[in-house]
Amino acid sequence: MAEQEQAAGHRFASDAVGVTAAETKRGQSFGLVAALAALGVTAYLGFLGHAFAASVVGGTTVVGLATVFAIGRRRAPTSRDGPA
Repeated sequence: MAEQEQAAGHRFASDAVGVTAAETKRGQSFGLVAALAALGVTAYLGFLGHAFAASVVGGTTVVGLATVFAIGRRRAPTSRDGPA
């Protein structure tokens, strides 16, 4: 009986890790698409001669991405600890 409960616990933990990995990969994919779209808009605005608008869009994209990665790295170890 205890072995069955332990096996079920292992399966549950394995499934949870798989779901978390899939969510992370999906989030990174959407983030890449959003960043490339913003940089494409930046390049297009620069091509049209709108230097200020291009710098605002490009600058906020870079600052936003840096912030997301910094916060993600800071919070990552605490998310593995589980509920307090």
